[in-house]
Amino acid sequence: MNGNNEVDTVVEVAASTAHSIWADITWTYHGGAPDEWNMYQLVRTDEGGKIAVLTPLEY
Repeated sequence: MNGNNEVDTVVEVAASTAHSIWADITWTYHGGAPDEWNMYQLVRTDEGGKIAVLTPLEY
């Protein structure tokens, strides 16, 4: 990496229910790190939101 720590993030809600949100999240790094694209299932718990499932996606 060249020391540039800038990143662009795009978050899109793919679906939601009373107990879960599925978030499509893309990170585009500007310092040489590979970009990331993941689908998260976030669930509500008594302690707050938690990641239940993380699914890496391919471009």
